[in-house]
Amino acid sequence: MHQITKNKMLTLAKIIPLIIFIIIWEFLAKVIENGTFFFGSPSSVMQSIYPRIVNGTFFVNSAITFYEAFLGFIIGNIIGTTVGLLLWYFPIAAKISRPYIIALGSIPIFAVSPIVIIWFGIGITSKVILAALSTVVIATVQAFEGASQTNNKLLDQLYSMGADKYQTFKMVVIPSTVAWLFAGYKMNVAFALLGAFIGEFISSEKGLGHMIIMAMGLFNIPLVLGGVLGISLISIMLTTLIGWFQKLVIPWNNKIN
Repeated sequence: MHQITKNKMLTLAKIIPLIIFIIIWEFLAKVIENGTFFFGSPSSVMQSIYPRIVNGTFFVNSAITFYEAFLGFIIGNIIGTTVGLLLWYFPIAAKISRPYIIALGSIPIFAVSPIVIIWFGIGITSKVILAALSTVVIATVQAFEGASQTNNKLLDQLYSMGADKYQTFKMVVIPSTVAWLFAGYKMNVAFALLGAFIGEFISSEKGLGHMIIMAMGLFNIPLVLGGVLGISLISIMLTTLIGWFQKLVIPWNNKIN
């Protein structure tokens, strides 16, 4: 009973700041001259996206952005996780590839997006690739660092019992890395959405990024903020899904937390 009350209080504590922010935002937009035009307001945002919710275009654009980001997220994290674990398994390869990984991670995704769009067109494929490129480096680093932090005493015990490197990799290293992987996956939600959004922003026919750039051309700030709201909701949904999956894969980590 005490735990239920505590959870309710925590949920309320999360909601109250949002309510206060919405009230202050609405008030300032009304009292400042041209406030709604320059800053929008909660009511004007809802007025701008409501017709698009009714005719379905808001959900279509949201679904396209979600699909691009989610597919790129899956591809980028699978590749990054695999590469990161292989780099631990082959230390020489890790030392050789380190400067290249650092260089790749330092390149802004915005800089390569025009090239990707030229190569793969303005369709969904280029957005998926940009989302994957945005996530692959973090997934690689998290997998490698997580594997590198494996308890050496456990490895030594297995080696002393006659286990080879593959057996220790499968039995100790991979399980020890899972928590690191999920931490990286949660960070990569935002980067996957960023990659998909930048692709839509530069050149696209559909998606929330396309909706935002069209609204900017019309100086429709409330609709721009409506698109931002849609991206935020997608981010929350994906992060929540990863959290649920994490509880299934490593339930003991949730109990510790």
